Amino acid sequence: MQQGVEAVVTAVCERVLEATPAAVTAPATGNSKRTALVGLRDGREVVVQYRARERPLDAEVAVTRAVAGRTDLPAAPVLAAGTLTDPPVSYFVTRRVPGDDLHERFAGLPAADRERLARTLGRHLAAVHEAFAFDAPGRVAARGDDLVVPGPRPAEAFYREYLDRALADWPGSLRDLEPRVEAVLADRLGGLPADDIRLFPWDYRPGNVIVRDAEGGPEVAAVLDWGEPLAAPAGLSAAKAEFTLADWYVRVDADVRALREAYRAGYREVRPFPEAGFGAFRLLGIADSAADSRGEVTRPRYPVVDAEAAVAFHRDRIEAALDRLD
Repeated sequence: MQQGVEAVVTAVCERVLEATPAAVTAPATGNSKRTALVGLRDGREVVVQYRARERPLDAEVAVTRAVAGRTDLPAAPVLAAGTLTDPPVSYFVTRRVPGDDLHERFAGLPAADRERLARTLGRHLAAVHEAFAFDAPGRVAARGDDLVVPGPRPAEAFYREYLDRALADWPGSLRDLEPRVEAVLADRLGGLPADDIRLFPWDYRPGNVIVRDAEGGPEVAAVLDWGEPLAAPAGLSAAKAEFTLADWYVRVDADVRALREAYRAGYREVRPFPEAGFGAFRLLGIADSAADSRGEVTRPRYPVVDAEAAVAFHRDRIEAALDRLD
């Protein structure tokens, strides 16, 4: 779809919200859909997300609404969702939640604030896991007001496919680690938990969290981006989220450990932490986080490090996870 961002946003706002955009900003983020921050002439601020019409956003919209309705986690209110014929897009519109991107603030916060936010994010993820259970892993779809897994997979097959997709995205600078990852996980995938299947928000990380300042320090104002939802054992979801929070931003080992402890303590406020198979789940989560869908290495820290340092970071974390499993 080659339509310009402003043309699509104008069409959505005028036809669906009956409002005219006064300002449109399109952040250079996201691979699966376009996002625009929009100020409307009537004073409202909204977020418009869209992609090609043949790729509906029904599942993301349904999960966003369900999370808001069934948990105490703050999600951006959905104002409208649907499709247009001209331009040919699937879209949804949410209210823009004021605040700051936690990705940009997290590393610079005092340790006590980081740990308090880690505890909150652990508690919120546990609330999502507690609210949404499934019979088998797989992709989550919307069926009316319900969330379903239309193509359930046996757990071992799901893990195998998850790992294959992750490794397929790895750049050449990580490829020499692939045989060892395969060897270490080969005999473990079949023994990983096949129960406690929960909603897996695979991009649950500080970059999708809005915080606002409060009397007691920054607090979570909204958790964003529930796209491409999965159902998976809670341990995989918990391990990946822990890695992209605790390991991603701070450099001192003691600080990393403190964030993990806070995150797990928050999770345990709602439900038991999923310990079984956690080392293998951690390796799966690290492997999935190492590169994006374009095959480019992901860059940790804030400000983000350069490509060479990013490769070194991922190699170190992958090798450490492998060593713990060997």
